Amino acid sequence: MRASHGALVLLAIVVFLHESWHPHAQLDDAYISYRYARNLVEGPGLVYNPGEHVEGFSNLLWTLLVAVGLALGWAADLVGHALGLASGAAALAATWLLARGFQAVPGWPAVFAPWVVLASVPFTVWATSGMETPLFTAAVTAAFAAEQRGWLRSATALAIVATLTRPEGVLVALCVFGSRLVGQRRWKSGALAYGGALLALSAFRLWYYGALLPNTFHAKVGGIPFSRGIDYLWQFMAAGGLALLPPAVVAVRGAPETWPAAAYVALTAVYVSAIGGDPFPHARFLVPAVPLLAAVGARGVGLTLGTPSSRRALVVAAFLAAPVWFVVGVPGMATFGFGDPWHPLRTNRRGVAVREFVQANAFVQGLTERTATLLRQQTPPIRLLAAGGIGVIGYYSRLPLIDYFGLVDPTVATSAAEATEGALLLPGHQRSNADYVFSRRPDFIVIGRAPREGAVYPPAALAIWRHPDLARFYEWQQGPPEGYRRRADAP
Repeated sequence: MRASHGALVLLAIVVFLHESWHPHAQLDDAYISYRYARNLVEGPGLVYNPGEHVEGFSNLLWTLLVAVGLALGWAADLVGHALGLASGAAALAATWLLARGFQAVPGWPAVFAPWVVLASVPFTVWATSGMETPLFTAAVTAAFAAEQRGWLRSATALAIVATLTRPEGVLVALCVFGSRLVGQRRWKSGALAYGGALLALSAFRLWYYGALLPNTFHAKVGGIPFSRGIDYLWQFMAAGGLALLPPAVVAVRGAPETWPAAAYVALTAVYVSAIGGDPFPHARFLVPAVPLLAAVGARGVGLTLGTPSSRRALVVAAFLAAPVWFVVGVPGMATFGFGDPWHPLRTNRRGVAVREFVQANAFVQGLTERTATLLRQQTPPIRLLAAGGIGVIGYYSRLPLIDYFGLVDPTVATSAAEATEGALLLPGHQRSNADYVFSRRPDFIVIGRAPREGAVYPPAALAIWRHPDLARFYEWQQGPPEGYRRRADAP
């Protein structure tokens, strides 16, 4: 029986690798990390602009792994794709280990859990996006699998890996060690080891970047309506997460061993709702919760098996319905929410959602890569560029760049929004400082000619359009590439 269980889990991994094997266009933000990695390999250091020590990324370990691949001669996007494949496969295996560890008698619910994860739209979409999400998800899931088995060293190491991958790894450590520190003296050594690693990471940040927190923290946190965070959480539930709640609640009520993983899911939901999520569809920040919900839900099903009751029927039906919900979607559920106009989901059907996500990334990458090439070929040459989407443009143009959203610029990141009236507030896009941008005298500003009637824009874009220096010192270049070029007679 156990051999057949392992075969079914291996089949889930094979299916994942088969459908995700071929590289496709990646998210624009992935190229921010790629530029950092390339600069590290080529000599300027772990920086976006040479000479500017700003931690404009939130995925240190992922960026370093990409740098290793670049040093070996691989293309950055292929390194990101390979890391996504390996991490996604590891996340599926860790889901089974966690679910199996929860079961007093291993059975079909534990084997089913990785298939629930594989069916989910958020996991599938973000596994090969070029972002650190799959690595973080694998580390989080494996950390709780190690904690459940009492493997101190593995749990500690994986909590450190999670924290090096994303700052939210601190929540992992809090939940992994929190329940173990009471009455279990040996786990105190793990907490101390983790604390030492966190202290070393903080010392590195302070020494290299002059700040204890990544610049992205200041750029993304604060100034976002709470309703958007609730809507972000609802979109995750509407895509299928809601079906996992009944079995998870049963597990939490009857199986204390699930509490650390369940606590992490709850804390993540609160944290993500509080910061408003991120500006992309399909709940990227909630992907690490999917394997944990699946494993905890499997434990809930296990508790009800053998108990002839209507509750058992409800719990089992909900657990089995989760992957179906993820795959086929529920008409109308994806678009119901609290009014986020940025990424309305026409459907949460898995195949359509994945295809639309890939096509959108391909369109953006094709457009911005061409723009980057043209910017690099401008005459007279551009010495300083200002742009909002700085991933592909920054990577392929290689030009010194001012990010007017502030991800890689601490001045903008710590500024308030200047033009909030009629602006679209999104995490990572809510800051602006047009006075500062124009004081740097960029040679070219990548932005549209003027706001379109009825459209909404982030505060930084509105502030640039409204700033007097735009008309005073810049002229519209019809393109290609389109944007505002600083006039030759400007001081």
